[in-house]
Amino acid sequence: LLPGIVSVVILQTLINKGTWYSRDVFLYFFLSMLLFVVFKMFLSKPKSIIAESTKADNYKYNITGAFAGIVTAMSGLGGGVIMTPVFTEWMKLDIKKASAISTGVILGFAIVIGILNLNAVPPNYVNNFQFGYILLPIALPLIIGTFLFAQMGVKTAQKSKSQTIRIIFASFASIVLLKVIYEI
Repeated sequence: LLPGIVSVVILQTLINKGTWYSRDVFLYFFLSMLLFVVFKMFLSKPKSIIAESTKADNYKYNITGAFAGIVTAMSGLGGGVIMTPVFTEWMKLDIKKASAISTGVILGFAIVIGILNLNAVPPNYVNNFQFGYILLPIALPLIIGTFLFAQMGVKTAQKSKSQTIRIIFASFASIVLLKVIYEI
């Protein structure tokens, strides 16, 4: 969690204060990642080997967290789109464990990015209910829905088959993929 939060803070600050970030350029990079994720999730078979978290593997968690923080800052997505496939493919975790870890980390990312974006000064304002880059009419329903249903989602995932979770995850990633293609 800590490497991810550090990378989110650094990159989000650089994006808010600089002029180097091009959303269009990043969309192509993100599109290629999403294509890979969707392909792997739909077409690869679930791993039967589950990695145990050992001291030797901690660096993989740190690298994954830092990378997810970078993608989160640049895309605005919570990092789960990246973390879950990395955990399942690179670290060989079962998708249930991968999605549970990802869900726990996303809250930390969201709080940090929320604070940074509340304090940012955007070049223009959309309406009176905007604070920094946060639009309350959009943010509040998302926050409320997350608090009301996140725990239920985790419990449901724990009771579901791994293959079902893979298909649901790949379906959501496909929706994000279509959105990115539309934006390009």
